[in-house]
Amino acid sequence: MDKVVVFGGSGFIGSHVADELTFRGYDVVIFDKVTSPYLQKNQTMVTGDLLDRKFIREIIKDSKYVYHFAGIADIEESTLMPWETMHTNVMGTCAILDACATLNIERFLFASSMYVYTELGSFYRVSKQSCEKLIKEYSNKFNLGYTIFRIGTPYGPRSNHFNSIRKMITQAFDEKKITCYGSPDQIREYIHVSDAAKECVNLLGTTYHNQNVIMTGNQSFRLDMLLNIIKEMLGNDIDIEFLPRRDNNHYNITPYSYKPDKAIKVAPVHYHDFGQGLLELLYELGATTSTGQSSININ
Repeated sequence: MDKVVVFGGSGFIGSHVADELTFRGYDVVIFDKVTSPYLQKNQTMVTGDLLDRKFIREIIKDSKYVYHFAGIADIEESTLMPWETMHTNVMGTCAILDACATLNIERFLFASSMYVYTELGSFYRVSKQSCEKLIKEYSNKFNLGYTIFRIGTPYGPRSNHFNSIRKMITQAFDEKKITCYGSPDQIREYIHVSDAAKECVNLLGTTYHNQNVIMTGNQSFRLDMLLNIIKEMLGNDIDIEFLPRRDNNHYNITPYSYKPDKAIKVAPVHYHDFGQGLLELLYELGATTSTGQSSININ
């Protein structure tokens, strides 16, 4: 079995990708700062520091592929922690790239963001743009194979506390209302995390060698439509409130204002129906909600 290391494999998308790799017969090693609560018995868990270059080289030795999902991913957090965001996201990526180049890893696969297409997204966006430039330079100088996939708006089981749909549902359960900062006409192409995970593993095909890929869902939804779907699923016992944005970190309808290198767009042929995906998340969160921040920004 080919060995694959998944950095950030304890997290939302990373854990699903690790499971899909295991399902397809790869020898999966998960590297993260905390032990994955989703670890399968035939996966190897390693905890460590993303900036520990010597340790990273030991972990990825003899690997064929390396996925990188680790780092600070919350836009609001990145706004408050610029130094930490750039240090962790950029230098952490550099540490992995350096090890991959030294050990002649066949392919480095990097989780970027649709925010690289815009001037929004604060230091999170800047870190992703910087990482993409680093990857291209390592490829040019050391012939390191890569695939960069720019993910849209994922949702589904295991989502992070700052995931927009998770926050909506959690607030709906806790407070019987959903408060959103932004306009009702915001549009996102939501992609179910299981569909995203399958596409991430499909990227190992030769078609995507040294390519940039856009990875979004097949279904576009306005924010007001999404909120009304959630409200109806919960028996219409939810108040919906829209307030003006408190920041300018998120795009409204399209992220396209900045033009990075062109990318191939991929979308799953077989995909989760959005309503069924929401129901899945409602069932996951319904019994174990916790009151958190009661305002939602759409990522």
